[in-house]
Amino acid sequence: MISPRENDFLQEKVQTSSELLEKTIDEKKTILTEFEQYKQTYYFREKLDAGVANNSLVYSSHCEKVGQHGVKEMAAKTEAWLKKYLEEYGYFLDKEIEKNFKHITRIDESDPRPYSDVLEKYLEELFSLEKNALVFENVHGAETIERWHRQFFNYHRSLENLMEEYKISGRNQEFRNLLTIAQEGRFRWLC
Repeated sequence: MISPRENDFLQEKVQTSSELLEKTIDEKKTILTEFEQYKQTYYFREKLDAGVANNSLVYSSHCEKVGQHGVKEMAAKTEAWLKKYLEEYGYFLDKEIEKNFKHITRIDESDPRPYSDVLEKYLEELFSLEKNALVFENVHGAETIERWHRQFFNYHRSLENLMEEYKISGRNQEFRNLLTIAQEGRFRWLC
């Protein structure tokens, strides 16, 4: 039983029930576990300024051409650090795409729209990096896009087949669930 004071706390924290609060806590724990599991050095909250990152890579590569050993060494370290940061950012984007794709494709998911919106945001971010060649190369953008393109295409093909099977067999509820997933799958433009 929840006391009135506990209930006020939950409402203040925009939680309507203790179950919802527990779910939120579990989600945060999952994020922390993934963060530790993949030994991520950085936590990315904001969109990467790819233009600045690209210019930094160009600048550091020019600094390596300077004849003075100390400047070369510092430029090489800076470039290596920046490349590691970008590689990790690419990995972060890939994991966010994967996580949201899994939520969207789960048939039991009640409303896939929030995940679809987030998935679309990360896909657009990945595609936008293509304008900055050095950044795109260091986040392994081309490989990531190609892999997701294949995965989305294969998923849509299997979804079509399953929907046809449900339609023919009269399994209307399952058909409607898959139809919702297909309609909310804004990633279909990749296919």
